[in-house]
Parts: sequence; C-alpha cells; structure tokens
Amino acid sequence: MNNTISKNTLINNTIGIKLNNYYQSDPRYTTISSVNSTNNVFEYNRIVDNTYNLQSEYLNSTYGNATGLITNNSDNFNWWGLNNPEDSIFQNASAFNASYWFVTNLSSMQDSVNKSSPARFNYTIGLNDPTVLANPMNLPYFTFNVDSKTYDARQNQVLSKVYNEAGDKVYGFFVYNQWLEAKVKD
Repeated sequence: MNNTISKNTLINNTIGIKLNNYYQSDPRYTTISSVNSTNNVFEYNRIVDNTYNLQSEYLNSTYGNATGLITNNSDNFNWWGLNNPEDSIFQNASAFNASYWFVTNLSSMQDSVNKSSPARFNYTIGLNDPTVLANPMNLPYFTFNVDSKTYDARQNQVLSKVYNEAGDKVYGFFVYNQWLEAKVKD
C-alpha cells in the first residue's frame, strides 16, 4: 500500500509487476492478516518481454478469503516495448490504471530524396497522448542500434542515411521489439 516503484527495468520474467491481496483469519489464533494493494505508483519503468507485464490476484488462505482491496494503482509513464501493448500481457489487471505510456516513432523529414543525397529521419519518444507532458529521460537507460551506431532510446534523434540506388526508400529498425519504419520517395 502506498508504494512507488520507479526507474526499473523489469524484463524476461514470468510476471513484471504483481499485486496480491491477502486475507487470513485463522480460527486457531486471534490474529487477522489483511493486505490491501491500493494507491501504488509504478512509473518510468521499462516493463518488457514478461509473460505477463502486470498481474493482480486475490489470494485465499486456508482459513479465509481475500476481502481486501486491489484498487487505485497507477502504472502510467512506463515503456512496454511496444507502441500498442496487448491485453494478453496484462492478467487480471483491472486494478491498474494505464492511460499514458511511452511510444517510439520514426518519420521522414522530407518527402523525397535524390540518389546519393542524405535522407533525414526523425526518431521520437513520447507519450501515447502528446498533450500530456512526461520526461522520457526518467526511464531507465536503453538503446537502439542503426547502421552500426548506438543511440540513447530515451532521446529524440535526427538520423540520416545516404542511398546509392534509385527508387523509393524504406528506412527501418527495431527499438527493442517495436519495428519503426519511414519511407521517402525518389
């Protein structure tokens, strides 16, 4: 309850973040144990390639049922490794509030380019809702590689490539599992 988990890389696990609600009333004792998973904040994390990135679960004990709460948990401002996180990576995740997450994009900075001239591309990282402000530099450090160069994936970049062949051009690369692609005409 009331925890903040920030700036972590949670990768290649069965579960990235799991919230449990546990209640136990043991008739052999007068002790009642109850844990409510509420008001937790998970922000500015890289949560990728887990079987389930988020999971919430109500646990039953031998002597009682889970009756506490798993509510009001925020998981905004994370990078999920994909621009459109799939529901399949969230298991019983209704206790989480994921409205804003980081996305990566690649666009051409020009409509056309001549043979042997540099084509310029704009790599950006920002939230899925550009009207909301968040700083991607608060994410844990991660990179992408293009044309044998390594770039900080948390920073917007201008990239260029010279094409020695005629015809339309396609420029693309992966940022973790997210394929980014931009096209320019000849």
